[in-house]
Amino acid sequence: MFLMSVLWTLVAKIRLLPLDVTLEPVPSSIPYTGEHLEECAACGCAYRALRCFQHLFTMCSWAMVHFPPLDMPETGWSHLLLNKGFSPTMVQMLRDSPISQFSPSPPRLGVVMPVWNFNAVITVPHMARAHIPVWVWWGLCDTKAQRTFSRLKDNTAGLQFLNDHFYPSNSDLADAVRKSLRQMAQPSAFVPTTTPLVDFPKLHHGSGQCPGETWQQFFARQEQCHAQMLNDESPAD
Repeated sequence: MFLMSVLWTLVAKIRLLPLDVTLEPVPSSIPYTGEHLEECAACGCAYRALRCFQHLFTMCSWAMVHFPPLDMPETGWSHLLLNKGFSPTMVQMLRDSPISQFSPSPPRLGVVMPVWNFNAVITVPHMARAHIPVWVWWGLCDTKAQRTFSRLKDNTAGLQFLNDHFYPSNSDLADAVRKSLRQMAQPSAFVPTTTPLVDFPKLHHGSGQCPGETWQQFFARQEQCHAQMLNDESPAD
């Protein structure tokens, strides 16, 4: 309940929810402290609770990055919690936990951000401030480094940040094409006689990704779908 109270207090202040995510289920909805008749049921319950806690930790970290400075002993989010009546001891424990650590080391898990997802890209400046690795998916280019995309035309702060810091230059594209062609030209050191079975991770419900589909294939397919949607729209839409 403490972390949920922290999250709702911070979110109420910034008035923004991240990336259209849902807050359910929460750890308290999983009966991981209750008795279970079978070991497998207890393990499954503990695993679901762990996933809920990981989600909640992530949400709290995301909310904290909206309260700079993040690298000072006294942070904006901790002042807010103390002013709202939270226990100083609990706030200090949270400040000492990995949830509120935003230093560049150790490396953090990153995110691939499709440029057409407005609700996602406006959070990129906050992620960069918290040293979260971000890769922006702009679109495709051909073997001559000719791009099929352009800079974002909206002047919103988050979109302008992408134009200034993440838009690939001509030399970036040329280097990427040369590297890709060089890798394709190299002969494989080992050619398996049979195609190995690949154990792909379980897909998240509602992600829209197909089994065995890479993130590049997923975004390319999404780009085609969005283009088709725009073609099908009428002036009334």
